[in-house]
Amino acid sequence: MAELLVGTFTASLLLGGSVVLLHQSARVVDDLVSREESVETLRTTWTVLHEELGAGLRGRDWDREEGTDRALWLRAFRGIALPCEWEPGSREGRVTWRGHRAPDPDRDSVLVLEAEGGWRLAALEAVSSAGGACLAPLEGQVAQWRLSERVSGPILIRYFERGRYSLEDRAFRYRRGDEGRQPLTPERVGPASAFEASEGGGLDVILELQPGGEVRWKIPWSGPPGPPWDPSPFLPEVP
Repeated sequence: MAELLVGTFTASLLLGGSVVLLHQSARVVDDLVSREESVETLRTTWTVLHEELGAGLRGRDWDREEGTDRALWLRAFRGIALPCEWEPGSREGRVTWRGHRAPDPDRDSVLVLEAEGGWRLAALEAVSSAGGACLAPLEGQVAQWRLSERVSGPILIRYFERGRYSLEDRAFRYRRGDEGRQPLTPERVGPASAFEASEGGGLDVILELQPGGEVRWKIPWSGPPGPPWDPSPFLPEVP
């Protein structure tokens, strides 16, 4: 009988110890997962913002959204095109394009750099396949594009979608056009996260990670270059 009692007592101790160890192990795993998700949130937010905002000019292509310090609107550039055949003053022509995704008339607009040196904004109305070779110095796919505006001597075309990045509802999120906000990170973004204007026209990003604390960094203002941009590399050689 005594041996039975001792055995039962020993088993209960071992069982209790196992429960404690399991509880501690689960807590350690939860902590590791939380920290890894915080690192992933920081990495994704930093990479996406620098890539997207670095492709445009503040005030023209992106800026803070009015009425909140937690959101940015932007022209999210998705690719470029060089004209192959385009009659001056026409809305339509052949181009070679390359980008992160295919151009889509349902969501994309374009910025067209004209021979005079200015940029013209237009909607991308239609895209269709086009055969034949293209002499433009760009490796890509040849297509027929139609725009909403007539353009004079197009040199370079950038196509983009209208988007919005935000630090809301505990995640770094993106909204394309009028669609719903989609989370790009785990829900580790704290309420103190914000976008603030910095000296020199740049942007300060304040990211509160939970866990992890507050991380700050600066995205410099992307201003136009000093000398005028030289379009000659994109022009055909004169024999």
